[in-house]
Amino acid sequence: MAIIPGATAPHIESVEWTTSVWGPELTLTGYGFGNPPPIQNGTLTISDQSRGWVAGNAASYGVNPTVQTWRNDKIVVTGFAGYGQSDLSNWNDGLGSWVFAPGDNLTIQVENPQTGIAGTDNVAYPGNASMPSLSVNAIPKNLMGGSVTTVSGQVMFYGHPLSGQTVNLLVTGGTLGGTAYGNNASEYVVSTDANGDFSMPYTTPHQPGTYQVTVMSDGVSSTESVIVWSPKLQLQVNTSTLEFGQSDNVSGQLTSNGTPLANQTITLAATGGTISPTTVTTDANGMFQATYVAPNTPGSYTITAQGAGTSAQSTIVVTEPPLSKGPVMNNMPSQWSGDWASHMYLTNLPSGAQILATNGSQPTAAYFRYGNGQVLVDTQTVEFYYNSDSWATTEWNNIINDFLVPSHKPVLLLNDGAGWGSNQQAVSAVERAIPSATQSSLSSPSIPNIDQYGTIVVDAVQDSYFAQNLEQIMPQLDTWIQNGGTLIFDSTDQANSGVGWSTGPDGISNVWDLQAENYLAGNLQ
Repeated sequence: MAIIPGATAPHIESVEWTTSVWGPELTLTGYGFGNPPPIQNGTLTISDQSRGWVAGNAASYGVNPTVQTWRNDKIVVTGFAGYGQSDLSNWNDGLGSWVFAPGDNLTIQVENPQTGIAGTDNVAYPGNASMPSLSVNAIPKNLMGGSVTTVSGQVMFYGHPLSGQTVNLLVTGGTLGGTAYGNNASEYVVSTDANGDFSMPYTTPHQPGTYQVTVMSDGVSSTESVIVWSPKLQLQVNTSTLEFGQSDNVSGQLTSNGTPLANQTITLAATGGTISPTTVTTDANGMFQATYVAPNTPGSYTITAQGAGTSAQSTIVVTEPPLSKGPVMNNMPSQWSGDWASHMYLTNLPSGAQILATNGSQPTAAYFRYGNGQVLVDTQTVEFYYNSDSWATTEWNNIINDFLVPSHKPVLLLNDGAGWGSNQQAVSAVERAIPSATQSSLSSPSIPNIDQYGTIVVDAVQDSYFAQNLEQIMPQLDTWIQNGGTLIFDSTDQANSGVGWSTGPDGISNVWDLQAENYLAGNLQ
């Protein structure tokens, strides 16, 4: 190379790049560069013709070469201030940052500070130039419309984090956080922190479909696809009406635009009764199922399924089972009756009580639900169970089998101990069926630890002290029944002596009616 002394026009003879540092270094050799300028002020510019920006034009692009050496025959640049900042005016170049990329066409211009004459050279940025690595953390592939996730990652160069680098994001649907470009609300920019990390919130659109999330920084880019759901949850039960304690299968399906959504968590709840399990996972067909058990209280109950940002409901009506199909009625004749079988009849029975027997016109035996519990009240004398008609013994055995044996808690037998008729036979039948049953003569007007019992049997009240104490514990029994207890109320007493019970569970009452023709009659439909 021949250097022309005193040349006033710069001539660039060679350009050498070092791209193993960020930003790149370069050395220009030639002649006519002049003496170092007091202020660089555009005396050295590098125009990226491929991407439309200029290093050295800080006013427009914010990137300036850092000049270490300026001689008449040599200029050494050790980096660029602001390198990697954002292309705020135009992101359509596909990069989003002011950087040189491999193969870019560059125009280098040197202006002699003393003469003001400029010289240029057209070069290509090295095709093997080192570029940063951009890693984007996994974005959930399936999202619901309107949900918020985070787009995050890291910018590195030769294993070292790059701080202060501009990261541009573009989405084909939805909204991003960060700083928006003035001319395109779908383009946003954020800067890396000291660890080279970046993050930006992304809110998916409500319209279902597949959308692209593109992340760009320092000349490299990464694109991820996100599928936005429009979830639809279906829920159904096999039977819309159940009786107390009956179970039914609950099933459903979760889809998005007709496509099953697998491996999604669905929670199930009911306003009454129980459902199991309460949390399920959809299978490959988006299906799920559970079991619902009806409560022992009539009414309309709602089952709700929730998951994937949506919900569905189904209604089940629970009814009280007719006793002709349930407790006490097993193996009973279609009709039955017996003289002197009852000493009273019942009044003020609750609405919906099922009448099992009468004295010809008034109810003498009934069954009804009370809160979460149940009551079987019978004015039949206990001696009638084993000394009279066989149907009466069948009834007592049914009481034992249908109420006492299935009791989920211990059984308490309140027995007055009177040797009246075959009272002991009835007690012995209970003892044989439930050896663990506790017996009490109710010598005081309270039942200690009543909540430990699931079923309480009042056995043929005949003694006045028993009737008096029974009257006083009625409020305690009342609360216990409503909390789920079962009361077998064999309630004959000495009402004619003025010491009988007057108000029973749920406000029922009785009228003493001891006559020879007072018979108990039933009719099984």
